[in-house]
Amino acid sequence: MRERCCTLQRTCFGTRGLAGPREILPPWQIERCQKLQVACLAVKARLARGEKLLRSIRIVAGCFNGRTFKSDLSRRFKLSASTLTRLYYTWKNAGEKIEVFRSGHRRRYSLFTSLVIARFADHILAHPQWSIETTWKKFSSHRSNFRGSWRPAKSAIQAAMKKAKEIETRVKETAAFQN
Repeated sequence: MRERCCTLQRTCFGTRGLAGPREILPPWQIERCQKLQVACLAVKARLARGEKLLRSIRIVAGCFNGRTFKSDLSRRFKLSASTLTRLYYTWKNAGEKIEVFRSGHRRRYSLFTSLVIARFADHILAHPQWSIETTWKKFSSHRSNFRGSWRPAKSAIQAAMKKAKEIETRVKETAAFQN
């Protein structure tokens, strides 16, 4: 039979110190930090009762693994024994502070600006090719254009194709209007 992982009551830790002055963490990341703090406190309480470290870490990790976040029900809290061991030692060495658990999740910004996408769409119309790869290589080899990987993001390609279709329909409309 599985033991209960912690006798500590759940407490709400303040979010001060979790985010810098310009950075606001999403609610699920704050809840993640709080859950990890409770897990490390549970391990500490088990150690105080005389249990072995790795056994207590395995039990606590098993109790916390798979729980859903209250702030975001689509996310599940994944915690293995090795992750909890690493985080426990980091937490212990940092003075048992909650700021240690701040995750490295950051919003990813697009590699391509809207100007680059528009210019790529114009290039597709001006130089039709069978392959987007060859079109991108020719486009990015020009000095004034974007220099980067030949494989742009899928969303950038879709945006460029959409822009190219818009331009193509405008050209057809103007040609029909002039005739």
